[in-house]
Amino acid sequence: RAGGKQSEGSLSQGESSKLPTIVYTSRTHSQIRQVVQELKRTVYRPKMVVLGSREQLCIHPDVSLLHGKAQTNACHHLCQKRTKRYCTHYPRVSEFVKNNPGLGDEPIDIEDLVNIGKNNGPCPYYMSRELHKVVDILFAPYNYLIDPGNRKSLTIEWENSILIFDEAHN
Repeated sequence: RAGGKQSEGSLSQGESSKLPTIVYTSRTHSQIRQVVQELKRTVYRPKMVVLGSREQLCIHPDVSLLHGKAQTNACHHLCQKRTKRYCTHYPRVSEFVKNNPGLGDEPIDIEDLVNIGKNNGPCPYYMSRELHKVVDILFAPYNYLIDPGNRKSLTIEWENSILIFDEAHN
């Protein structure tokens, strides 16, 4: 699991008590979607999530119409409780994830996250950011690893991770 700790006294120094997190990256979300669809056809059920941008995941009626920095800034602004038009989706994330521990046990892609948000209320963007901390496999476009800002925002034990850069399409 991405956020797991080594159990005390059970292993010698340098050994890990948990399986590595697999970070599977590809150039586009459509390529990642294909991999997730293939995973759905198997019996293999690792806990997983797909990371996406606000442009793909935002369900706020006003913010979802914006793009780039304008969308990011509006999102940050509306997630502050002192804002008059506070985003109602953001505060539902923690409780929804806590009340649904099996979330991610079945393969879910960007569209699934958006549907969960629309049907149940939590913000799909922040829900994926919360779930990435506890998954076995994380799917993301490879700019999430290449860009230092994106990489730094991920709470992954890089020393205990397997990174896959899927370039088979080239």
